[in-house]
Amino acid sequence: MRWPMSDGSREADRYRRVAEDALKVLDWCIWYFRYEGQPRIAERLEQNRAHIRERLKGGAAQAAPPQPEQKPVQKIRQALGLGPKKD
Repeated sequence: MRWPMSDGSREADRYRRVAEDALKVLDWCIWYFRYEGQPRIAERLEQNRAHIRERLKGGAAQAAPPQPEQKPVQKIRQALGLGPKKD
């Protein structure tokens, strides 16, 4: 028999699943930047992923400041302080 869950428990499970899905997307982004020859961006994203995982596990890390949405790779590079890609 399955025990009924409280609303708080259901909501916590939902947030946990959403966080796990977001980490999967972040894993894909890390792979993509490595595939595209952008290891510095991938390394920064890996650091962010580690920070997020630590916070989800209840670590004492402080929250990172929110980042604006960036679509083009060049804007992401600029936001990370990596400058334009040299061909």
